[in-house]
Amino acid sequence: MQFSLLRYDWRRTFLWCLFALMVVLYVVLLCAVLVAGGGWFGVLVWTYAFVLGVLLIGAVDGVSGRRSRARRCERAVSPLRPGWTFVPALSTPTLRNAMRAIGLRLTTGVECMLAYGPGGVEVWRLQKGQPICVAGHPWSSVQEVVATREVRSWRGSRVWGVRVVLAELHVEELQVMSVKQLGAEFPGLRPAETVAASMQMVRSAPSNTERLAE
Repeated sequence: MQFSLLRYDWRRTFLWCLFALMVVLYVVLLCAVLVAGGGWFGVLVWTYAFVLGVLLIGAVDGVSGRRSRARRCERAVSPLRPGWTFVPALSTPTLRNAMRAIGLRLTTGVECMLAYGPGGVEVWRLQKGQPICVAGHPWSSVQEVVATREVRSWRGSRVWGVRVVLAELHVEELQVMSVKQLGAEFPGLRPAETVAASMQMVRSAPSNTERLAE
């Protein structure tokens, strides 16, 4: 069964229109304050409100833009991996060499797509409109999949994420995003715990268990 964790998001266009409206209103109100003799205090108040509004729109736009890019990546990868599950994620230092191999200078905190299914687990990224598999492993090479709060983020802090333990104790980690639809199947868990549980379920499926025993 395939889960789509991303929906159509029209909010980015709406946010840009809202920003343009805010600019117009700010100019009009600023002129009105100056004409009415409100002084610099009124100017500072409206400027403060305008800056807060811009910061809020920027934050929402960042989240919306990230989801939009993840949706495009999922659309590009899903025909190549039908029936797989796709989870938006951010890379960690454990994938630094893999990110360098595809020509990226920024190697941590990079938006990517965690994909897993009967064939194993992979990490994909959209580069110039083309899906590129950054890393991939069959289930036979995976020793363990766990959720842990010891994943090092791109900021260097410790966060919750998914850890994939491979042969010779080689580790690959990802910081996963919100996964509401998977959460319906695993209620009460954190996003990382939800993804790890889903991956374990896929890995332990009868067909995959037979592959592990080969």
